[in-house]
Amino acid sequence: MLRLRDITSPEFITLNDQFTKLKRAIEFILNDNPTDPTYTDLCINEELKMGMDKKTHDGGTQFVEINQFSSGEKALFAFVADLGLRLLYATPLATNIDADNAYRILGKGIVLIDEVDLHLHPKWQQKIIGKLMTIFPEVQFVVTTHSPFVVSSFVENNPTCLTYRLTDFVPKVERFGKGQSADYVLSELMDVDTTSPEVEKYVKLLRKPTRNTRRLTTKRMDRY
Repeated sequence: MLRLRDITSPEFITLNDQFTKLKRAIEFILNDNPTDPTYTDLCINEELKMGMDKKTHDGGTQFVEINQFSSGEKALFAFVADLGLRLLYATPLATNIDADNAYRILGKGIVLIDEVDLHLHPKWQQKIIGKLMTIFPEVQFVVTTHSPFVVSSFVENNPTCLTYRLTDFVPKVERFGKGQSADYVLSELMDVDTTSPEVEKYVKLLRKPTRNTRRLTTKRMDRY
């Protein structure tokens, strides 16, 4: 197994530092728990194929090539690998490696991402924006999404995070609290019914007060 950290030739030192920085950033975006990571040690195997060690169900690890990743894993990998390489190449100082900023790449830029939620599991959709902003703190992201999980992850009144909704092709700023349910985002921001029309018809019937219910309510109000 070829690991760039083992190469000590002076001409490889800069490349090794950049690779180490990028590797830590990729591990950060793929892993939910940094103290018990699922994905570790981005490297190149004997066949010169890049991959990572992935934790197995029995607690061991197995080398998995990047082209064997799921679509969601590939999307997360591509977000960081592509942007990270560009910033590290354009901004040598962004290669600085220390314990506090091990996975942060400090290059500046403006990045447009269409359908940022594409191929991502809902759990990753909830975390993708926060993790990208953590890895690239000096990058301004402009993203589009149809995912209520991405939208609900935004922080209310955060000056670094604005949400726009297109209404008749006119952008409108939306502000709402972090943690709003997916149902709320779907119904209030995306104008989507969260239940089927057939079910909603019966729900409305259940909510509709009957004659006896109105009488009971009137009697209760009379007490006051």
